[in-house]
Amino acid sequence: PLCQYSGVYCTDEVVTKIDLRYYGLSGTIASEIGLLTELDYLILGKNALHSTIPSEIYKLLNLLELDLDHSSLTGAISLRLGDLSKLRHLEL
Repeated sequence: PLCQYSGVYCTDEVVTKIDLRYYGLSGTIASEIGLLTELDYLILGKNALHSTIPSEIYKLLNLLELDLDHSSLTGAISLRLGDLSKLRHLEL
């Protein structure tokens, strides 16, 4: 059912891309993001997200792009960012 939403892209019913930049989102990034293990692109920039980057993001080992820029996220960037060895584009 996730694949039916605007900004969510799937391959064979598996979520591979979330592009919700400029969606006016507010709040935090849910820890359940870590369940999307086939995610290649997580683009949440230019929203009103706050709190810290959840550690579950560092479990998304297939990520090619991570865009969280222009938000109000706080805290240190974990060294676990280095675990995302496929990451080619990063905006924080």
